[in-house]
Amino acid sequence: MAVLINGDGYSPVTAQQDADFFAGIFGQDLSVLDVGSNMAASIISATCVRIADGEAIVQGRRIHNDVGTYDDFDIPVGSQGATKHYIIGYELYRDTDTKEKCRTFVQEVASATATISQSVIRDGATSAKISMYRVLKEGVNIESVTPMFSVRTALANNYPVGAIYMSVNSTNPGTIFGGTWEEIQGKFLLGRSADHAAGSNGGAETVELIPSQLPAHHHTLTPHTHTGTTAESGNHRHQVNRRKTGSTGTARYAIEGDDANGGWTEYGGKHTHTFTTNNGGGGQTGDSGSGSPITIMPPFLSVYMWVRVA
Repeated sequence: MAVLINGDGYSPVTAQQDADFFAGIFGQDLSVLDVGSNMAASIISATCVRIADGEAIVQGRRIHNDVGTYDDFDIPVGSQGATKHYIIGYELYRDTDTKEKCRTFVQEVASATATISQSVIRDGATSAKISMYRVLKEGVNIESVTPMFSVRTALANNYPVGAIYMSVNSTNPGTIFGGTWEEIQGKFLLGRSADHAAGSNGGAETVELIPSQLPAHHHTLTPHTHTGTTAESGNHRHQVNRRKTGSTGTARYAIEGDDANGGWTEYGGKHTHTFTTNNGGGGQTGDSGSGSPITIMPPFLSVYMWVRVA
């Protein structure tokens, strides 16, 4: 049955109700808020690391150090030549009265990348260790203390690492939400698929087509004819020889093979010829086109795009 948690006449809010509210806002993972000293760590001595005041939220539970207060974590004494790795943080637990509380812990781990498994109180676990810092001890001295969280503002939670932010304003979103951002330039966004893994790049603004990419097509040649007239030729004449065949009356003459007393006929036989040709109805056109690339850019609005990387 639903109830109005902050309504008049209702009993005080329980720890679980309060935890559910903050888990819904910040999620289950550790969030150190940007207040006070941000629970910053410092090396106090060869056997002590101090976590300053601030506010951490994990699984909806708030771990709080008042302003000016701190927690000291005792690191075991080391030995010359030995390298040790520790994780320090807070343990959420239920006491014998099932009331939820927290306490500090220091736990040695096998390597610089080893982690501590984290149970979930809401699922019924009686305790859950919340890792805050890695401590590296070289010999007898503490060499370094490395945070296992990043300080987050409420707005930064809306843009976790890997999130994309777009705007026509050039302001780096890190100045608004916190975190570290890198600008994305000259690219469109594409939904991930089996052929395109998230974070992969590809594509081009222009493309140069090759013949195999063109649609199937052909060019038609129309048969045509050529007409004309030859030059005049063949103009010629014949030589004729004559001899007298009778001695009285009308003179008669006969043509002889001898040209001593012969003559020539008039010129004749000059003529021309008209002709028509065709190309037989086939052939191939010459090359065309320059092979210049074509743009494949769709209509667009250019914006500033950023991806959060830390």
